[in-house]
Amino acid sequence: MSLYADTGIFIALYLPNRRSLQVQKLVAEFRPRFWVTPLHRAEWSHAVFQKISEKRVSSSEARQIMAHFDRDREFGRWRDTQLPDGAIERSMALAKEHGSRIKISSSDTLHVASALELKAMQFWTATPSTAALATAVKMVVVTPGYADD
Repeated sequence: MSLYADTGIFIALYLPNRRSLQVQKLVAEFRPRFWVTPLHRAEWSHAVFQKISEKRVSSSEARQIMAHFDRDREFGRWRDTQLPDGAIERSMALAKEHGSRIKISSSDTLHVASALELKAMQFWTATPSTAALATAVKMVVVTPGYADD
């Protein structure tokens, strides 16, 4: 099954936060193989190294966390792919169509657009705005709960 998760799901899996337990339980139960695009990798890198500046992890811990994610990708736990053709244009169309009703970011629209272009059967997110957008475009949305970090 083709599944897509926004970067927040990966962050909750590898970096402890308020969503981690719920996300880990869902992932353990369903054993998904999510797509991972360059957008994920860029946001993921920023999130990990932001934790260093917040003094939540050391540089050494950050490198270990990054290595764990990379190993999981190498061993096929996640499915690497390029940003799909048409994702940027579809992202702009989503912003135009839904941006006046749902407070969404460019990241939200790019993730939903990528999931649509990849024909994902489910969209996983723990972010209310992204869930609202994915729901608006008739995607099956899995939410492990919402929390502010």
